[in-house]
Amino acid sequence: MSWDLKSEVRRPDREASVSSGPERRVIRIGTRTLAGPGGPIGLEAVQDVKPDLDADGLLIQVPRDFYRMLRETDVDDPDIRRIPFDWRMATRQAFQALFRRGYAVADFLRAGKDRAESFYLLKRRPRKEE
Repeated sequence: MSWDLKSEVRRPDREASVSSGPERRVIRIGTRTLAGPGGPIGLEAVQDVKPDLDADGLLIQVPRDFYRMLRETDVDDPDIRRIPFDWRMATRQAFQALFRRGYAVADFLRAGKDRAESFYLLKRRPRKEE
């Protein structure tokens, strides 16, 4: 990955980029409540991955605190232990599929209540004229 540090960057309206609808979210998540070592906690869990979405700007959500997720899922139940692994595999699938289709990471956004949701914004790379 490389960044052209000398190019002028115009940042998109962050809230508009994220709030424009779930049809741009490649990973659909839900909240899973579990009894972690520190007591009951609600964690973001992957429900579905849609790497075939087609839009000028797509969003790949990532957990707000992956290391906390690792700590809270360090329990005997294998279903709960899978939550961080499922996130890694979902983001891997999404990034690989979109990169193959000509998308590139354009920005990192935080939005939602208390800016608790984190997303990579991917946009189509301009096609090189032959």
